Amino acid sequence: MLLRVLIVDDEEWTRISLREQVDWSALGMEIAGEARNGELALEAIARVVPHIVITDIRMPAMDGLKLMEQTRKSYPSVLFIMLSGYSEFEYARQAVMLQAFDYVLKPIDEEQLTETLRRAALKLDADKSFRNEWVELNKKANEAGPLTKERLLTQAVLEAGEAQLLAAGLLDRNGLSRFGDSVSVLVLEADNFIEVAANKYLGDGELTSFVLGNLLAELFSSREDAVFFRKYGERNEFIILLSAEQPSVMSSILAAMDQAERLLPFRLSGGIGRSCSSLRDLPSSYVQAIEALRNAKLAGLGSLVLFDQLDVRRSYEYPVGKEKALLTYIENGYKDQAQQLIADLTREWETSPDIHPSSIRHTALELTLSLRKIVRKHHAELEKVLGEEDLAALIRYRIRSIPQMRDWLLQATASVMSFLEDATKIGAKKAVGDIAKYMLEHYGEEISLNGVADTFHLNSAYLSRIFKQEMGQTFNDFLSHVRMEAAGKLLADESLKIHDIAPIVGYDNVSYFMKKFKEHFGITPSEYRRGTSGK
Repeated sequence: MLLRVLIVDDEEWTRISLREQVDWSALGMEIAGEARNGELALEAIARVVPHIVITDIRMPAMDGLKLMEQTRKSYPSVLFIMLSGYSEFEYARQAVMLQAFDYVLKPIDEEQLTETLRRAALKLDADKSFRNEWVELNKKANEAGPLTKERLLTQAVLEAGEAQLLAAGLLDRNGLSRFGDSVSVLVLEADNFIEVAANKYLGDGELTSFVLGNLLAELFSSREDAVFFRKYGERNEFIILLSAEQPSVMSSILAAMDQAERLLPFRLSGGIGRSCSSLRDLPSSYVQAIEALRNAKLAGLGSLVLFDQLDVRRSYEYPVGKEKALLTYIENGYKDQAQQLIADLTREWETSPDIHPSSIRHTALELTLSLRKIVRKHHAELEKVLGEEDLAALIRYRIRSIPQMRDWLLQATASVMSFLEDATKIGAKKAVGDIAKYMLEHYGEEISLNGVADTFHLNSAYLSRIFKQEMGQTFNDFLSHVRMEAAGKLLADESLKIHDIAPIVGYDNVSYFMKKFKEHFGITPSEYRRGTSGK
């Protein structure tokens, strides 16, 4: 069965572009309908019940955020992919907080959209598999083994719906139903998990996770206000459900993290979402905890961060002027200037503590899209140039600090510039070869550097430089050589007078032709002819 997709955008050309630029059948999808605003989209959703909705954020009548909120009431399993421009950053951030599956920047990049849709299909498939196992899970919930607990509690913080019902029952049976009107999610991870696994546990990630999980479980199991579990399917993500108010629990959690770091060589980081009034709201608190965790160091905060510490920060105005300058430096090979600009940009982030870290990531994504456009001019893909399969995931989730972001941007620009240098060399070699062939075939015509540059759609200064690099001589010297060699061959034909040969090889002025001839051969045309005829 094909996955049904609904497209919602108030601009017709955007809807047409989305229809045409994606190979829907290859993704196992079909366009089930279109709508030009949120109100019409709600009607369409009731008719076709799509699996995926791709919607613009800002629209008349009803915007994308309101559409998602209304749809969730009746169709909670529908995935939303939001379209946003850079100026709509705050809306995009709200969409993520409301658990949109993802957002795609305008102008829409075909590869980014296709990859997002592919991930959405995988998510829907996983959700379907989970729903098919509800009956079996419900039976096992009574036994409540460790793995079942882990999986059910993980589902409780990921999705609203049946998972909360089973989780509530599980909590009741274990005497942990004391989450009154205040429940929040804490997410912990080890910053150096891979390093510790490699150095201490022979690269065994599962064993490393087991050791860290056991330690954290021991530290939190004695707390009456907390439920600890490892996120199902993840080795380095540990979740604690907290019933205490956030400010009062911060110091005790920091103490537990400090104790864990003293016992084992892990460096821990944590994020806490806002308190919610019921288990059904856990997914929102979880999303907030994850955002706090992944943005803590990018925001220059400590190892344990509340979501509200980030939410008050301002968005960063996209540096259009810096982007244009950076692209100019990259395309013209000015490596030092490009690196200095990136250093200045990231220093500005570091010295502006009120910038929202998601805004920094948004800026990096925009710069990455610009780099993609540059390499596409040479029929290449940025992922292959940089050796990174999922650039969006790298920028949005895996980069955790401004120094990391700076290092990545420096590496990315250096790799792109190296690629352009190689591509330019290949292109220059072919262009010069084609031009040399043209000159050999048209030397008798009026030929000039500017004229040939125009014919081959090149900048004359650039042509002059690459011609000298590839041929080892200037454009005019090569042209003169070609014409003189042709003149020497023509002089063997005694029926041709010298003043007839000059225009044949491109010289209207016979005196100038004779001067150039003697410079080339060291003798006059007449002396050359006599020497040739005597052989």
